[in-house]
Amino acid sequence: MTKRVRLTPVLLTGVALVLAAAAPGSAVGSAGPALTWSPPPCGDATHACVILPLANTGSHQVLILDSAKDYILQLPDVPLVGGIDIDAGHNVIIIGGEIDLTTPCTTDQGPCHGINISMRPYSTGTVYIEGVLIKNPDLSHSQYTGDGIDVNTAALSKLIIQNVRVEGVDGCSANGNPAHADVFQPYGATGTVIEVDHLTGTTDFQGMQIPPALTSPASADYRNVNINVLQNPHPECVQGTADQYAWWVAGSPTSWCGTYPMTLTNDYATEPDGSLAYNAVWPDPYAAWTGCPASYSNGVATWPQLTSITGGVQNGPPPGGDFVPAGVAGIGYASPGYQ
Repeated sequence: MTKRVRLTPVLLTGVALVLAAAAPGSAVGSAGPALTWSPPPCGDATHACVILPLANTGSHQVLILDSAKDYILQLPDVPLVGGIDIDAGHNVIIIGGEIDLTTPCTTDQGPCHGINISMRPYSTGTVYIEGVLIKNPDLSHSQYTGDGIDVNTAALSKLIIQNVRVEGVDGCSANGNPAHADVFQPYGATGTVIEVDHLTGTTDFQGMQIPPALTSPASADYRNVNINVLQNPHPECVQGTADQYAWWVAGSPTSWCGTYPMTLTNDYATEPDGSLAYNAVWPDPYAAWTGCPASYSNGVATWPQLTSITGGVQNGPPPGGDFVPAGVAGIGYASPGYQ
């Protein structure tokens, strides 16, 4: 199920224009290994660099950017409530800060997402997100949220997500409930190269919802990602098992087995019943009728019939705990640097 809610645009004023080609600076020295990918440059011979401080307005914000410019979006030193839409821009960079999801909010009918990336054919750069905490402020997780990060782009070259933590995604789509909430869903990342290193998500509905739902990315590299599935508080969404789909890797408009070149490296899922055998990954091991069921052996789910997918998903938490522990991402974030 896709999310294409649109809001009335708000024009941005009062930004600082920086005619520089340097990459954004970030503090170095936080705990954790160096990250795999560096931020893209902000500014070059043909793109000015705009530093755009954001303020907390208490509601979802739609950022109408200029596709001829690069941007550094600076989240405030307090939680930004309601999330943001990134509409257009060339290279767009966010490092650090906290976004509190709107709740209650039914994700398929309202502006609920933490970061919604929505770009048309004239936006051809890179979106870079690092060190951001996206969380559900309702500790009861009982009133629905949107997704952590959504992607619907026509020509974006690359999306990089590193050291991001998404907490408390809450949803239910049973019996017509319009709350199909995911940690991450690139449902329309047309031709984009997706690179993810160090992402932790907690959810009581779905996690990495990464099939080519509408259009296909060019490729994806998902490494050091762990999804922790929580007990779902909505009775209609507990269907024979407390488990929910932590990883959904295939399914296109024309085929249950539709996917794209994808590498899964050191990725994990923790389910309430302690297994990935049923209702935890899709295609499931039992779904032989799809033609591409998972093989689940020795605690690892793989998809032998999906030859474009390399690697698999391991059962349980990572041996060292969450890849992005609580307190690493968010306000005051310090980057560990880059390889």
